[in-house]
Amino acid sequence: MKSWRGLIWKEWLLLRWGVGLIAVLSFFVILGGPLAIQKLLGVPGSYFSHALVFGGTWIVLHLFVGLFLLFTSLGNEMKQPEIWLHSPVPMAGLVGAKVAFASIVTTASLLWNGLLLGIAFYLSEGGGTIPFEEGVLPLLSVMVALFLRSLFVMGLGFFFWSVYQVLHSRIGKFLGATASYIIFFLSTILWEKVRVSGILDSLKAFGPVKWTDAAFFNESDSYFFMGIVPEGVVFTIGGLLVYGAVTVVLFMAGGVLFEKKVRL
Repeated sequence: MKSWRGLIWKEWLLLRWGVGLIAVLSFFVILGGPLAIQKLLGVPGSYFSHALVFGGTWIVLHLFVGLFLLFTSLGNEMKQPEIWLHSPVPMAGLVGAKVAFASIVTTASLLWNGLLLGIAFYLSEGGGTIPFEEGVLPLLSVMVALFLRSLFVMGLGFFFWSVYQVLHSRIGKFLGATASYIIFFLSTILWEKVRVSGILDSLKAFGPVKWTDAAFFNESDSYFFMGIVPEGVVFTIGGLLVYGAVTVVLFMAGGVLFEKKVRL
């Protein structure tokens, strides 16, 4: 447990400036963006409708915050691969700490953005017009759905990053990148064939989890969120099992390939 805490703390020391930048950008995008669009550009519309567009776009981009932090951390340490070779912690633990830290930051940033969006609402002309729970539950639904998707994005990104690292070591940068893109393209086609074939449809549809029936999901200003939580469904038990299993496999396979790269 001590070594795990130490690894998380190391990630914080390496990435704290990036984390701080994300937090500051969130503040200016969600609270400052609507003012800029109204006052400087004179775009018609309420303050909160603009905040939903700015905040909605920014929050959806959190799909890639964890991946960005993971790639940044891995890229920094790839400059000194001996760190990995001589560490007493297993490779899975080293990578796992990075994934855990990226997940913690993604969660914290989503909550921070939700708070800012709530402040934007209560500063606007609509402040106090709806009960607290009717605003919070839809927003939490979006955040949880985004967080789960961000884990899948991290697993996918880490796997193909590891594929590229191994190929780069064996056949060079250009051919490695080309081969990696081809593998990614073929994998996407294969996954799409499985997805549209209906093989997994019944499993993915099993056990929908829904926290609210608020009209938030159908309002025109909330179209950024509608695809993330269709009809208010945060996730399904079946979908969680399918994508959770795929994510674990991606991280495990990526870890095996990454260890090969480090030992080459």
